[in-house]
Amino acid sequence: MLCIIAGHFGIVTANRFVYTFHVPLFFLISGYFLSTRLDLKTFVKKKVRQLIVPYYVTGLTIIVFAGIINTILGADLQSVTADAGSIFGALLWGAGTPHTDPMVIRQIGLLWFLWALFFSLIIVRVALSFKYPGLIVAGVALVGVVSARFVWLPLSIQPGMLASFFVYLGYWAKQKDVLSRTPSPSLVIGLTLLWAFCIAKQITIGVVSCDLGGSLIRSAICLVDSIGASYLIILLCKSVEKHLRPLARFLNMVGQTTLVIMCFHAISDFTFPNYLLYEAMGQLGASMPVMHIVVVALNMGWALLGLAITLKCPPLKKLFQIEKLNPLPASSQQPR
Repeated sequence: MLCIIAGHFGIVTANRFVYTFHVPLFFLISGYFLSTRLDLKTFVKKKVRQLIVPYYVTGLTIIVFAGIINTILGADLQSVTADAGSIFGALLWGAGTPHTDPMVIRQIGLLWFLWALFFSLIIVRVALSFKYPGLIVAGVALVGVVSARFVWLPLSIQPGMLASFFVYLGYWAKQKDVLSRTPSPSLVIGLTLLWAFCIAKQITIGVVSCDLGGSLIRSAICLVDSIGASYLIILLCKSVEKHLRPLARFLNMVGQTTLVIMCFHAISDFTFPNYLLYEAMGQLGASMPVMHIVVVALNMGWALLGLAITLKCPPLKKLFQIEKLNPLPASSQQPR
């Protein structure tokens, strides 16, 4: 989640790194922890409460924040009202990027992920009831990518279709107990070299826009790298869990409260006038790297402040369904 925040400010160096893995990693982890204990109807109801309710509550909060900030910046009532209506339309459509087909569509920003995750989880749950779920998921993902070239459907359905591929891989990895195995050095070196190549060549994956890079070869490299880079990140986290326990405890808390951090960042990403910070620091003579660091740090601080408030506020804890955070497992245990 912290990488996603860093990747939302047009920082080319950060984006070349972050966009190789960050969204697929979320979906892979979601699939890894996907439960099949509930019947499908109950499962869908649970995910609506867990993902869709926060989507609309956060979206309406964005409208309020945008109105307040626009007013402070000197916008008149007509402009504030028009912007609120535009954001509300974006909230109803649920696209993560702007589009022109079948109509001009304003993006809702980071919140697209919640609808995409919802659909991807449902797709995988349904596919698991068939004999060859992997083939079904692969077919659905392909339809999502191809159809996105011609028309953009509401509520990030097509990104959800593509994301189901990663969710299923995560589920498969859990069933095969992949993460309990020690990878061979040659595998780690190979994946690291591929990752470095993709960073250098700016081969990134855009799940939000169903963009795999263009050509079949580039798309294949993009998919393999996103999975491999995610795997390396997970290996790194396992090493941190073993050797850097204080940092691991912080990351464990962040991992369990990702939805909260995401929603608070969605508010700041959509409404905060970061350009004014850049202008002010530029007038003070700050270098661009320093300006980037300050803006990213402030936005991360806002998201973590939102998390701290949520953990102390019963209504917000109920909204995000936070009951009790699980402590970090002992270093000798596998995460459950």
